[in-house]
Amino acid sequence: MSIEVQNLPSNQRSTYNTKIRQYKAQVEDSKDRLKKLLDDQDKYELFGNRYTDDDSHDDIHDSQRKQLLNNNSSLERTSERLRDSQRIALETENIGGNILNDLRSQREQIMGSRNTLMTADGYVDKSIKTLKSMSRRLTANKFISYAIIAVLILLIFLVLASKFW
Repeated sequence: MSIEVQNLPSNQRSTYNTKIRQYKAQVEDSKDRLKKLLDDQDKYELFGNRYTDDDSHDDIHDSQRKQLLNNNSSLERTSERLRDSQRIALETENIGGNILNDLRSQREQIMGSRNTLMTADGYVDKSIKTLKSMSRRLTANKFISYAIIAVLILLIFLVLASKFW
């Protein structure tokens, strides 16, 4: 209702906010009365007809009963806290398990990428070796070509020299 009231014009909003506060106060009062009634029911179930709020019983027995009831309610609160803690621990364990599964899948992806990279690195190394050998052959072929050209030029000079001498 609070969300819907925020969408109303400001002149109507204050009256509805007041009503919502009244409703919330009524709900809290009802909860308090329910808790008191449940506590009275627990007392009745615990002690039966022996326990009443009159002053007819001994003060020692009353104080012991009240102490027992206080201890019982304290034990229930502690048990509730333990249940909440256990629930939180289970949720945390589930979250941790999910994180571990995510990390495992990411590790597998990284390992796959690493293997692919190693394979690519191997291919790059082979390519570099092939290019180096091709470069050496090219250099050797150049020297051979220059040697052949030099021999041909020398032969041409020899032929020309033999014709003119």
